[in-house]
Order: sequence, then C-alpha cells, then structure tokens
Amino acid sequence: PQGENGVVELVAMPVQTGEHTLEVQGRAREGLEDRTSQQVTVEGLAAIMFTVADTQDPIEVGGSTSYDIRVVNQGTKAAANVQVRILLPQGMKATGATGETRHAIEAEGVIFEPLARLAPKADSVYRVEVQGVQAGDQRIAVEVLTDDITQPVRKEESTRVFGDE
Repeated sequence: PQGENGVVELVAMPVQTGEHTLEVQGRAREGLEDRTSQQVTVEGLAAIMFTVADTQDPIEVGGSTSYDIRVVNQGTKAAANVQVRILLPQGMKATGATGETRHAIEAEGVIFEPLARLAPKADSVYRVEVQGVQAGDQRIAVEVLTDDITQPVRKEESTRVFGDE
C-alpha cells in the first residue's frame, strides 16, 4: 500500500570466486522504478584431504615398510603452510623420509617443514620408511595442519610386525 515499504529477498549461489557486482532493478505501476548495486566478494575455501597407506604389511621384526601420504587440496583456495607430522609407536623406528619439504627424524616420528602453498586441486606426496623393532599391531598416526585448520586432522595406519615366536 501507498506509503509502506516491502521486502524482497534475493538468494544467490556463488559459482566463481572474486569481486562481483549484484545489480537489482525493480519496477512498479505508474512508472515507479528503482535500481541499486552491491559489491560482494566470493572467497574460496581450502579443503584438505589425505590418505595414508603402508607398502608392506605384515613385516618381520627388523624388517622394513614405508608409508605413502598423499595430501590433496580439494578446495577452491590455496592452502597455506601445510605441515605433515608422522607419529610412530615405540615398536617402530623411522629410517628415512622424502617429500616436497625438508624433514626431521626424531624419536617420536618425522616432522616435515610446512609447504608454503598447496594450490587448489593440487597434491603433495610424502614417504616415510620405517623398521619394525617390536612385534605387535603397530599403528602410526599422521597429522596434517594448515593455517586454516586449528586442530590437526589425524589418521592412523596399522602394520602387523611379527617375530620368531
């Protein structure tokens, strides 16, 4: 009615990141019309996923296996400072590692230096070689951190280590 305001809700689905302009035009009887525009920013999202797989299972005490860790950015924004940590149980010992960044082998496991940038849809592969030093169900834990993830994402992989019992 005359002298009152109405509201129209617009719901839009972003399909491309970046700066965009929404332009809205309204018309009514008797030549009434109005138009406005609004700048919006559509930001992307880094979405990290990773897999862990051992190459040899089971192994003998003193035997070796390796773990392949593949980190993928499934998102639309680059992930910053992607760090991979491998935590080893007491029954396993790290003997080597490779990846896109330098690493440090410690008693508790292997820590890779952060990868500065992992582009959208890109992946990064890491490998850790270990030796079984104690019989049993030995489980490594892999943790991945980024600037966007406040708590590490963690996965475990089991390898059976057997002895001459």
